[in-house]
Amino acid sequence: MSKIDYQALRAKAEKATCGEWSLEYGEGRFDGDDALIHREVAGYIPICRIEGAHPESGFDEDFQMEQQANAEFIAAANPATVLALLDERERNQQYIKRRDQENEDIALTVGKLRVELEAAEKRIAELQARDVKPVAWMRNANVTSFMSRFTTDEKYAVEQWGDDAVALYPLPVAFIPACFTDERNLMHINERGRETSLIWSKQNSDSGDIKLFRIAAAAGKGEES
Repeated sequence: MSKIDYQALRAKAEKATCGEWSLEYGEGRFDGDDALIHREVAGYIPICRIEGAHPESGFDEDFQMEQQANAEFIAAANPATVLALLDERERNQQYIKRRDQENEDIALTVGKLRVELEAAEKRIAELQARDVKPVAWMRNANVTSFMSRFTTDEKYAVEQWGDDAVALYPLPVAFIPACFTDERNLMHINERGRETSLIWSKQNSDSGDIKLFRIAAAAGKGEES
């Protein structure tokens, strides 16, 4: 089916006979075997004549039924009906256009809010990291190992591990889990004064263990942040 030219269709409907169209079968004013589409307004205005459309015409039954259907369709699809359908289509198109624009505006707003939220969360993490003091340090290269190096001496961690030194905090807000330890372990480190490999993983933890956290930005490669 070829593409419908709605503008051309509207122009044709506006030029055609306006008002309600009526269907009449031949009773004397025209051939009794035919159907007439007309409009009663300030006189009788014939619009078109459909040959053999009368239900009791002597034409072949299939032909007569098709002609009758054609006559009924033409009467129903009058210019007023066509214009009403075109108006409804135009309203729907305008509605779709408005909704598309609204959805686009919403998407832009959501994107802007997401950027602002990420910036705010980053700023909160920075402020929290500034206010919360670390309680220990671990070597970043071995954060998932049971034998990770672990110390409570910041100076030692920086001197020995440099950029691999990861600060550990006692608070979970804006931080990600790093490891488990306990009071005995921290005491052991303090007694040694330097570092230890006695670090607990989640699988090896006991009740009363202390979970330590690190800033998300300090996550090693290949780890979740």
